[in-house]
Amino acid sequence: MNILKRMFMNYGWACFYRRKITYVLQDNLQTSQPFKQLITSWRYWCADPFIVKEDDKYYVFCELMDIKTCKGLLGLAELNPFGKTYVQPIADLKCHVSYPNIFKEKDTWYMIPETSSRKTIELYKAIKFPYKWEKK
Repeated sequence: MNILKRMFMNYGWACFYRRKITYVLQDNLQTSQPFKQLITSWRYWCADPFIVKEDDKYYVFCELMDIKTCKGLLGLAELNPFGKTYVQPIADLKCHVSYPNIFKEKDTWYMIPETSSRKTIELYKAIKFPYKWEKK
């Protein structure tokens, strides 16, 4: 790609969310708010969101594509239905990762991110949900 395209071309993905609510406005049922974009820094774009709920809070885990290194990291944001939601990197697994599948078994959270560049299927356990994970 030539230097001009690199400097001025905006490429990547973006993730959006909205809060679904139900209320009546003059006999007309309304069901949701407008979409809002997950906000990242200039260095990243996000993709492959996975939303979970814990203690009445919603978290979105996603791939954060690092434009500088061309590698996906694990990203996290607590969804803010009334303001802006900022995504931050939480883990660099030293390979490209995406599609963080999060699930809870009994009282423990687990994650299986896509790590096909290593040709592995890896399981991570939350040490301090949602910010700290260890490989099992």
